[in-house]
Amino acid sequence: MLLLRALLFSGTMLLFLNQGMSQNERVMSGFIFDENGVSLPGSVIHIHENMKACYSDEHGYFKLTDLKPGRYHLHITSLGYHAKVLRIDLVEGNVNLKIEMEVSTNELHEITVEASGYEDEKKESSLMIERSDRKKLMENPSGNLMNSMQQIAGINSINTGVGVGKPVIRGLSQNRVLVTEGGIKQEGQQWGNDHGLEINQYNIEGVEIIKGASSLAYGSDAMGGVINIQKAEILPTGSSKSFVSTIYKSNNDHYGLTAGSKGTRHGYFFGANISAHSFGDYRVPADEFSYNNNLLPINEGRLKNTGGRELHYSLLAGIQKNWVLSEIKFSGFNQKVGVFPGAVGIPRSINLDHDGDFRNIDLPYQDISHHKLLWNSTLYTRRGWFESDLAFQQNLRYEYSVPHAHGRPLEFSDNLAHLLDLKTYSGNFKYRWHKSEKLDLTIGSQSSYLENSIGGFEFIIPPYQQLNTGLFGLFKYRLSKKSVLTGGLRYDLSRFRIESSVLDFYYQGRFIDQVVRNPEIDKLFGNYSGAIGLNMNYWKNTHLRINFGKTFRVPNVAELSSNGVHHGAFRYEKGDENLKPEEGYQFDFGIDLEKGPIYFDLALFSNYFDNYIYLSPKGEFPIIEINDTIYPYPGPGQLYTYRQSPAMHLGGEFNLVYSVNNNLSFGMKGEYVWIENLKTGLPVSFTPPPSLKFEATYYPKIRPKALQKPYIKLIYSVYGEQNRVDQNEKVTPGYELLDFMTGTYFGRNQNFELNLSVQNLLDKYYLNHLSRYRLLNIPEPGINVVATLTYYFNRMEKVNK
Repeated sequence: MLLLRALLFSGTMLLFLNQGMSQNERVMSGFIFDENGVSLPGSVIHIHENMKACYSDEHGYFKLTDLKPGRYHLHITSLGYHAKVLRIDLVEGNVNLKIEMEVSTNELHEITVEASGYEDEKKESSLMIERSDRKKLMENPSGNLMNSMQQIAGINSINTGVGVGKPVIRGLSQNRVLVTEGGIKQEGQQWGNDHGLEINQYNIEGVEIIKGASSLAYGSDAMGGVINIQKAEILPTGSSKSFVSTIYKSNNDHYGLTAGSKGTRHGYFFGANISAHSFGDYRVPADEFSYNNNLLPINEGRLKNTGGRELHYSLLAGIQKNWVLSEIKFSGFNQKVGVFPGAVGIPRSINLDHDGDFRNIDLPYQDISHHKLLWNSTLYTRRGWFESDLAFQQNLRYEYSVPHAHGRPLEFSDNLAHLLDLKTYSGNFKYRWHKSEKLDLTIGSQSSYLENSIGGFEFIIPPYQQLNTGLFGLFKYRLSKKSVLTGGLRYDLSRFRIESSVLDFYYQGRFIDQVVRNPEIDKLFGNYSGAIGLNMNYWKNTHLRINFGKTFRVPNVAELSSNGVHHGAFRYEKGDENLKPEEGYQFDFGIDLEKGPIYFDLALFSNYFDNYIYLSPKGEFPIIEINDTIYPYPGPGQLYTYRQSPAMHLGGEFNLVYSVNNNLSFGMKGEYVWIENLKTGLPVSFTPPPSLKFEATYYPKIRPKALQKPYIKLIYSVYGEQNRVDQNEKVTPGYELLDFMTGTYFGRNQNFELNLSVQNLLDKYYLNHLSRYRLLNIPEPGINVVATLTYYFNRMEKVNK
């Protein structure tokens, strides 16, 4: 009902504004050339506010028509030149521009610095955002999206095998990292370490990662950072792009196919994508592993039951006029993936015996689907624009395993351990106002309603409903041409209604009584966020950024009300309904500079969290008291409870690139994270180890004529020992990895793209501190040869003078 009302409201607004829009259209045209006056054909020119775009022709000429009077940000990109952003005033009439582009000797570095908020102007940003485009993701595709992004300093992944990865930003994860697509928060069961990110990595054109406190613009769960899945670019009118891509991975015999198409015609655009993948058990450089001083087999070096199948698809359509941009997208993510039997319950040799098939999916396994309907609209006024983002999501998680008795008689008709069915309705609205040349204002609201139901013979969280709403205001004030002040305030409310649950308790096969797992909980949380930031550019090509923020996070449903065995974590987890929201006071400092062939950036952060929520062992096993008699809960493992205490979070990352020339560059990047529970004096679990990465990239000068833009890249990674660990968390030794990548375009019109990478080139045995299999002493995948071959179908209409 909430979504329907929002749709009707937005539709009425579209019709109303359509009637009142001025027919006085504007034209923006001009020439693109370099410092020597040579025209630059093939440059991409697009307007940030309405996504209208075109290419410059063979004379460097471009023309954008049917523009509503107003103020716009014009973006110009050309290969080998610094991107340029111009503020253009079309209020009074048409404009004709002459735009000179500056040569970049540092085009090889992959960091794009963008603004906090909604404009990607480097000179006005208060936070550094890192971007990874489709090409970067496809150069080193891994088992999941987050693994493919780990080449970025400060980004890590909590893994369950190769198919499931959970984002970690500066050591923070789960509900402290927010993922968005089309302005809408991705809602799954993100409270669980073994729950991955239901995003199709083969249908992404770009990802932006905000590292640091972002609650002000995005809401409660953005304390650690934000991962923005970018919307597909809208092509210049009269053009289309289609592709077919195949992928093969040697380590787990992965075969995949992806096809996509999009185009723009007469103010309308469309797109479609489909991906299908199948993979088997993955290989590790070991034949056995040790758990509780017992040696257990890994048959033929392949981890049993870690194969899977995936099928993903998306459809989108939209309209782009001088006064409106509106897009509807429907997507489906479907994944069935096996879970190593030793990771559920206690590992035993009998359930690790080879079953004769390395590609089948046996118990235990996960069957997950995530369907999403998005509607994004932007309406333009003379001095600003109104945005609405509406969405419906359904996340269905089925987890199957052999039934666990826990003292009960086995009377289950199937193997469904968990069914988690989460439906989410979301609506975001904001108005962005260019009040003057110095001041931009944004006001907005974000709301969502979540309803979760459960099933299966196991229990970890109860059914619940959650209503969230937030109001915020942002500003950007240009103090001078060389300094910009940004900031704002936000207030959020969140209400939980958690249903009570009961347990039929058996002891030694005898029914004892029904006991309450969790009481009915009705909680209302409210708090504010604020931030202020300063950008200074008093030295050429150097930006200094300082940002202060106050953030908070609402406890999630697991922290408030979980009460059951979490088999994948080998423990019994219990929530606390009396938990308070987390509050954080966060400071970020950043500097980036580019001087000749050198690019360097450094980010430092210092955060204090009051009431930091963490899961801690209680030093006992769970018990149940019935009629003054205490019974042990059969076979669950140690009791872990959610607690709160102050915590400190410190660290930083850096990136250095030296371009010897346009053909050769060297890079180095590193990160360090320090998190400590100030009450216990112990580190926080799942903290990534310090790391350094060294890169060398070469674009050969001498090459066969058939090959275009070939590259060769080596990445040498050094991970330090992680000895700052929480109670019952193992120290993980340091290790070194070597990866190799190469690729090229070829064919008559460069329609073919080939990428080849060799991950873990030396077949190194190592343990990943952030892997859920680390507890079992299971090493990470061995050598993996990944090949992708893509064919592009392109058609582009020339610009008319």
